[in-house]
Amino acid sequence: MSEKIDENRKRFLGEFFTPVNFARKALEYIEKVLGKNWWTSGQYRLWDMAAGTGNLEYYLPIEALKYCYLSTIYKEDIDYCVKLFPEATCFQYDYLNDDVENVFANGKIDYEKTWKLPENLRKDLENPEIKWLILINPPYATSQKAGAGSKTEIKQDVSDTKIRKMMHKEYLGEVSRELYVQFLFRIHKEFENKNAFLGLFSKINFINANNNQKFRDKIFHFIFENGFIFSSANFSGTSKTNAFPVGFLFWNLKIHQKLESQKIEIDIFNEKIEKIGCKNIEAADRKQFLSKWIKRPAATIIFPPLSSAISFKFNNKDTRNRIADGFLISLMCAGNDFQSQNQTALLSAPGASAGALSVIPEIFEKSMVVHAVRRIPKATWMNDRDQFFQQIKKFLTNLSPIALFGICFLILITLRR
Repeated sequence: MSEKIDENRKRFLGEFFTPVNFARKALEYIEKVLGKNWWTSGQYRLWDMAAGTGNLEYYLPIEALKYCYLSTIYKEDIDYCVKLFPEATCFQYDYLNDDVENVFANGKIDYEKTWKLPENLRKDLENPEIKWLILINPPYATSQKAGAGSKTEIKQDVSDTKIRKMMHKEYLGEVSRELYVQFLFRIHKEFENKNAFLGLFSKINFINANNNQKFRDKIFHFIFENGFIFSSANFSGTSKTNAFPVGFLFWNLKIHQKLESQKIEIDIFNEKIEKIGCKNIEAADRKQFLSKWIKRPAATIIFPPLSSAISFKFNNKDTRNRIADGFLISLMCAGNDFQSQNQTALLSAPGASAGALSVIPEIFEKSMVVHAVRRIPKATWMNDRDQFFQQIKKFLTNLSPIALFGICFLILITLRR
């Protein structure tokens, strides 16, 4: 029974233990930058703030472990790590709540205050000669917005941490709901001006998603070194039908540069840890998103809202029951990435939730372009978090309305098969 509860807890928080074969591959990518046997100089310290059961460190040699700090929130995980890695410093610690006031104190940190961090770790953090390797696979959970519905309300408080309050002070917006981004926010503060590298297993939306724009602009502008992606289906207990890319990306925190000006090219691995290709992650500003291309007309006329192709919905909390003057059809185009592709449709009435707009004669051609662009590509786990950009419209904009209609017709025929 306790194992079942533990599994439910980890799924709730988005905690999935990294497959050890991909963890070993990550160590190879780290060595490409830091050099083989980087620990032998004694200059480096490794800190994994979400160590879990230590899968990321499993293939480290024994002689490297004395330079390692492993912390996690659950005592049973730490007990396991202590047995598995007796040479490392293992301690129970809540990185999103413990010592936050001390780390974010204005001016010089008062180390006479009460700390939960081990004294040896604090001394290493203050030592300018120490170089840092942060190796981490933080939880992926995202709290839902208030009023998101009864099925999701239980997750409203999952990201209610002290770090989130600090992020609100920086006006970082909805990205503060994501736990793994909260880890990045504290790491950015704790290792500011230190000689540090970050080896991060995570979703890749912090690089290109709409809600992460302020975070990229204000906080995360580090140098990309190397990395790879693999399918989330490789994590135990995850869905293969809704797979998305998980990245291991290696960053130099000492050097700052806007992500939009960097080339972020990563390798792609299959479930056998075989390289099957390369991929560029475009970190363009959200102003270039396809979703920003059409100016939505004001919807003022009340009209029955659709929740599907044939169903009406009148009692949802976020009612979208209005159309614009000159209404032809409704274009459902929620989100701006491939994971939202199935939320692309043409409806005879307004959509019952956010994402739909009224198509009027003045924006008819643009609306057909958006529908075609979002429906034509085949969605896979590799492109699941890729964004639709306005550049692709340059080809489709020059097509005649008849050609656009033909493309949309072919898409509809393909989808029916």
